Amino acid sequence: MRDICKKLRKDSGYIWDKIASHPFMVELCRGSLSIERFNFYLCQDYHYLVSAIKNFNIIASKADSIEDTINLMEIGHLAAISEYQNYLNLIKRLKLDVKEISASEPIPMVTAYSNYLISVSSLKSFPEAVVSVLPCFWSYGEAIKMNKEKL
Repeated sequence: MRDICKKLRKDSGYIWDKIASHPFMVELCRGSLSIERFNFYLCQDYHYLVSAIKNFNIIASKADSIEDTINLMEIGHLAAISEYQNYLNLIKRLKLDVKEISASEPIPMVTAYSNYLISVSSLKSFPEAVVSVLPCFWSYGEAIKMNKEKL
């Protein structure tokens, strides 16, 4: 698995560079992102997070082994409990209203990405479903590493 990840990382370096150099990531790491843009991101991230929680349950239901099912349920549980609670704490600190955020419309890109992930998880194989969610986790980690000197 490690070799596959190394190859994927190497072959897609130009994509990682684009993600890491995107103005949102650069400004976020520098601490210069406007509060309005950050609040907009949080609103959109809410919609993605709700969809991601549902998606992990779909993936877990397709696992071939009980071990894989449990591992994916743990990831889904972590997203549902830990990430969601951290999200609620952050929006409370920023004096935002979760009811207002949940009632807002996601932008088409968030809807398309969420629908893509749920479609892959529902219609494709277990390995394809797992691989489809990898970029979300991986891209933020890589972008932060690549912008480490800006933090």
